[in-house]
Amino acid sequence: MSMGPRDERPSECRQDELCCTSTALAWPLEATGPVKAVIYVASSAPDTDFAAKLVDVHPDGYAMNVAQGILRARYRNSFKEPELMEPG
Repeated sequence: MSMGPRDERPSECRQDELCCTSTALAWPLEATGPVKAVIYVASSAPDTDFAAKLVDVHPDGYAMNVAQGILRARYRNSFKEPELMEPG
C-alpha cells in the first residue's frame, strides 16, 4: 500500500463498507486541528474492527484521503485492559 494522498474512489464501491458523502460545500472550508469520529455501533461478534476516513472529494470526482483511523472494539475503553463486546 502506498503512503500519502491517493484516490479513494475504489473504496466507495465496496459492499462491506459504509460511505457517507455530503453535498458539495457552498464555500471553501478549512479544517484545522485534531480529527475525531464518534460512532455508536452494535455487532454480532464479540470483537470488530472499525475504521473511519475523512476524504476530500474534488469537483472532478477525485477523492483524496485526508485523515484515517482504525480501532479494534476490544480496545474502545482502554489499550491496557481489553474488553470484548456483548454481541448484539
